[in-house]
This record gives sequence, structure tokens and C-alpha cells, in this order.
Amino acid sequence: MSNKTPQGEHWKAFALFLEKAMNAQGMNRTQLAEKVGVHSSTIKRFFELEFCVKFDVVLKMVHALQLNIFFESQDESAELNKWFEDAMDQLGRRPDKLSKN
Repeated sequence: MSNKTPQGEHWKAFALFLEKAMNAQGMNRTQLAEKVGVHSSTIKRFFELEFCVKFDVVLKMVHALQLNIFFESQDESAELNKWFEDAMDQLGRRPDKLSKN
């Protein structure tokens, strides 16, 4: 079975990072799987770099490990904060901008 994905091999670094975060919190793979809502074999295969999980599972792992994700532009010209604020506005996730009725 090949572990090549259309995303390339970058996911492996993220898997290794998340495993270190899990270990640092004293959590094991079974506990993480329970918090994420996936089978423990999914977590095992991900951390053993056999299988790239879907993005929603990665986000659930990040949440279960109480981590934050930050983005940084490589050329520093992107307006990342504005784009994020625009996305949050579109989702209605900015209570300070809600009507005061």
C-alpha cells in the first residue's frame, strides 16, 4: 500500500507534530481517538505515517489537543487578518458586529 497522496508528504510532519503534542499532554492514542470520535486504528495508522486522515479529522484532533492553528504568508504581502475577519463575518461569528436589538 502506497502512502503517497495528492497532498504530497507534508501531512507526515503534521502527524508527527500532533503525536508529540498528544504525548506532551499525557494522552494516549486510544484517548485521542475517543475524543475525536474515530476508531483507534485510524489514529494509529495516521501516527505511523501509513494513512493521511481527512482535514475534518485533523481539525478534531487539534481541538481535542487544545491547540490553535496560525497561518503566515510566505511573502508577507497577503492580508491574512482581513481575510480571516471577512470569513468570520460571512459565518456570522463576530458578536461585536451583531445588531443590538
